[in-house]
Amino acid sequence: MNKIIKNQSNRRKHALIALSAAIPLIAVLCCVIIFSPDEALSPEEILAKENWSDAELQAALSRSISPAMLSNKRKNVMEHLGKQLNKRSAADRERIRQAAVVDAVTTSLEQLRKMPVRERSSLLKNLEDKAEQNYRTLLQSSKSREKFARQMQSREAELFVKEVNRVIFAEFTPEERVQFAPVTKLWIKTIKIMEH
Repeated sequence: MNKIIKNQSNRRKHALIALSAAIPLIAVLCCVIIFSPDEALSPEEILAKENWSDAELQAALSRSISPAMLSNKRKNVMEHLGKQLNKRSAADRERIRQAAVVDAVTTSLEQLRKMPVRERSSLLKNLEDKAEQNYRTLLQSSKSREKFARQMQSREAELFVKEVNRVIFAEFTPEERVQFAPVTKLWIKTIKIMEH
């Protein structure tokens, strides 16, 4: 029994450590998505739609991963899309989820790279400030730490972190890694708090 609990604890710890590298990019990608033109279906349109092709479902799921989706609507949208996914086979569900995550990350990275240098620098500075604020909040509040840990337990969050890690290590240029270094250091400190 203790071995099972220890294995679960080790898995959670490894996921949080992997997240330390992914969080800065996730935050930037989320900012890019927020400021990108909104061509996707609105939350109301998603909730009203009952018949989905795989491509439509993939696009809606990709967009719903984003914090651009209002948090009070995201839960309903994710539940609705989950019901639509459940109408498909397990293999199709996994394929659609993975493709949605890859789409979200790839599109956001492309948009980030198109940003003017000045805007990107400003975005990174704001990101660093938010990372510092999040670190202090998690340091002082066990409830905030628990909430963060719960948010990272969904299958979509797991896939998103995995894809972001791949992008950081495979597609970031050395210059981009340097630009993200201050934020990455803050998030590593944050993850160390989460390990306790």
